[in-house]
Amino acid sequence: MKEKVILGNKVELPYDGIGFGAGTLAISFKAGDIAALEKSFRDAGQNNLEVIKQCDAEGHVQATHERYDIFREIRKTIGATPEEDIVTVTLEQESLVEMRLRHLEAGQGIQDGAIQDLGDVVSGMAEAQGVSL
Repeated sequence: MKEKVILGNKVELPYDGIGFGAGTLAISFKAGDIAALEKSFRDAGQNNLEVIKQCDAEGHVQATHERYDIFREIRKTIGATPEEDIVTVTLEQESLVEMRLRHLEAGQGIQDGAIQDLGDVVSGMAEAQGVSL
């Protein structure tokens, strides 16, 4: 059993190395499948990268990395054999202000859509009653 990171969407990824500093979090996977790892992080999306749990082999949380939700880079370092290749995913930390603003904007978009839907329903009901708005 290996140590693993758990993304917000419950995806568990066994990793071999983790490091952070200067606003970035780098997670390394020995003999990692670069396409599968890229898909896991892209599919998670920014909201599911806001909290990444770092767990030991038994699943106990060792650390929680917050707001490293900007997928910055994925690269593969070729070793002497495929088993020695290392895929590194680098995530950038989003500021608390940027994260809150992003959530507010997303919420406003949902609210605007709901208001538009309500307007369409009211217009449809008015038309059915022969009333002009």
